[in-house]
Amino acid sequence: MKYSIGQVLFAVLNKKNQVYPMQVVEIITKKTLKGEEIQYMLQGGSDRTSTLLLDQVDGEIFDSADVARKTLISRATSQVNKLVDLAVAKA
Repeated sequence: MKYSIGQVLFAVLNKKNQVYPMQVVEIITKKTLKGEEIQYMLQGGSDRTSTLLLDQVDGEIFDSADVARKTLISRATSQVNKLVDLAVAKA
């Protein structure tokens, strides 16, 4: 997926139950004989001093808060349904 400078992405971190906003602050394009490689540098939240590569983010990246919300709600609903179905089966 392609992103643009200034775009805010939303990361659902694997180790924390948290949605974390990250802004694209730099796009690095590398062209070689093997093709073109694009890397995105991000700044997270209110920390304006450190950056990291998009590939280093330990979690899922969403291009909007709404998509992140819908995905998380869908997963939670699915898990709740499984728990209830299991309870009904035991009954």
